[in-house]
Amino acid sequence: MIVVDGGSEEGERLVGETERATAPGRVHVGAIYMHQGEIYQVTHLDWEQGRATAHRVDADYYTEASIHSEVLVLEEYGNAVPGQGDNETMEQGEDAAIPSSPKMGELEVTTQATRYRQVQFNTHRTLGWGVIDLPQQHLFTNRLLVRHPGGDHEAARARGRAETAQRLRA
Repeated sequence: MIVVDGGSEEGERLVGETERATAPGRVHVGAIYMHQGEIYQVTHLDWEQGRATAHRVDADYYTEASIHSEVLVLEEYGNAVPGQGDNETMEQGEDAAIPSSPKMGELEVTTQATRYRQVQFNTHRTLGWGVIDLPQQHLFTNRLLVRHPGGDHEAARARGRAETAQRLRA
């Protein structure tokens, strides 16, 4: 994804680049894009063409995107530790068994940039919020899967969401 200065006197000038995977959080419309000491605000984003147009601004804030992520295990296969069988388990009370050794698995990671906040330099005070209207991003990958015995994964996720919400309100 390229970022061009649409307000340059010489015509459009390439300012920078960012990977498509990180673009929703960095070059959405309204984003402050900083490059080589200059501050730009993104005014147009052509997602299909991979092009963001920005203009130099005199802003006393930067932007920070809120990105929601979900990880879905599509398939688990094989043990990642040689010499350990696929069926080894560790009992968790009377509940279902949890794998005791790491496994490999295919994952789908879905991310969605939903909104951004304007944060004042130096004070870090929130000045305002904006909406990000971009499609979800999907990443398919193979990774090592580790499940911790004795852990309540849903409770841990809920605690993480509550902590994130508390930080956003601060």
